[in-house]
Amino acid sequence: MPHFHLPLQSGSAGVLKRMARNTTPEAYTELVARIRGAIPDAAISTDIIVGFPGETDEEFEESVRFVEKMHFSGGHIFRYSPRPGTAAANLPNPVSSKEKKRRAQVMRQLIAASQVEYETKWLGKTVDVLWESARPRENGSWMMSGLAGNYLRVQAITLTACQNQIATVLLETVTSQGLFGRVISSVG
Repeated sequence: MPHFHLPLQSGSAGVLKRMARNTTPEAYTELVARIRGAIPDAAISTDIIVGFPGETDEEFEESVRFVEKMHFSGGHIFRYSPRPGTAAANLPNPVSSKEKKRRAQVMRQLIAASQVEYETKWLGKTVDVLWESARPRENGSWMMSGLAGNYLRVQAITLTACQNQIATVLLETVTSQGLFGRVISSVG
């Protein structure tokens, strides 16, 4: 499946070093470039932690700029919370809860915009979708929801409930729930 979830945790070299991560933003960028070179339409998502102890405003902005330039297909944003017994729990300069909340909101907005950008590139294309759920509609049809191989969330209306089946879908619209399309054919 052309989906890669590559948890980076931060786009700041200094924060990554304090986290004891064995990577750098440059190495991560190189890995993503290699993937996109081999699989141009690959979905690449990530995890970002905001408010790690000692994360300065400048380091947070460095992470923001990094996320902006990576064009992720999605991701998860977490606010740092200390875990007893970990080295990070004893680090100086904790970030306030209010600031962690603000930073998480900024990152969520960036990831959401990046996800819409990725989804928009798929409009007018067809994908195979594995239907995961079916919701009945008032007129007797069904609202299907499932995932394409690159982890695109897709919905379409069908005449019958067909969860656990694969269909080819023409993607027509970006919605708040992912992409909406029209079933072209059932696969197998």
